[in-house]
Amino acid sequence: MSAKLMTGRTFGTCSSLSYLIDLLDSDTPTDVRCSPRQGDLGCCHVIGGESSLLPSMPQGSNKSGQIRQKGQRVGASSLLGKVLKRLDRAVGAGIERVLVYRIVADDAVPNLSCPPELAVARLLPGQMSELKDVFSSVSMSELEGAQKKQSQCYGAWLSGRLVHYAWVQASGSHSILEAGRHVDIKPGEFWIYDCRTSTSVRGLGIYPYVLTFICHEHLRDRPGEGIIYTTQENVASQRGIVKAGFQMKETLRGLRIGSRYYPR
Repeated sequence: MSAKLMTGRTFGTCSSLSYLIDLLDSDTPTDVRCSPRQGDLGCCHVIGGESSLLPSMPQGSNKSGQIRQKGQRVGASSLLGKVLKRLDRAVGAGIERVLVYRIVADDAVPNLSCPPELAVARLLPGQMSELKDVFSSVSMSELEGAQKKQSQCYGAWLSGRLVHYAWVQASGSHSILEAGRHVDIKPGEFWIYDCRTSTSVRGLGIYPYVLTFICHEHLRDRPGEGIIYTTQENVASQRGIVKAGFQMKETLRGLRIGSRYYPR
């Protein structure tokens, strides 16, 4: 694969993967966009922004040939976006930033108001199938993997329907996928991860309330440290985490090549 650095015009060509990695890891936001090219695997353009795949448009293309009805353009753009997103996850590259937060004392946990008619509790083994009500793509292998790690699942029910869940792991080795690394959980630590809320009830404060419920349960009678993390792009999750009393601990970086992640 050849790589061209683009900022309005071509400055040069680079075939070094290490150079590309250093560029992605720099403080300047960059975007590596790959497009098919005759006789080559592709051409990577670094033009600023988030990493994605986008075909190059030939210079001097006939504008009249690009005129379409608005509805057709929107439909084609949406379809193209989905295709390019899948291609990016398959062969694209980028630097992922994972924000890690911590909370160390029960008195640091705020007493948030419980949303009306919300009930929070640990899920029993026979209730695991209800997770599909929140996230239909959850797989049995995911559930089996969580149970092997001795993780506990907390659920939130609204009017008898499961609308939120969060996993908690307090022992063993924990995998931070986007950072490309595993961490050994220390005694007293509990890691909160893979939290999901039904789209129909977002904005009601369920996510931060469940986080405080978990923290109170783990920190009330013994010293410890709660840890949670999210990606840099997930601003909504960051707001919920801070609202629950967590403080920023560190930022982890991972190199993504396709669907694989490597520590940086």
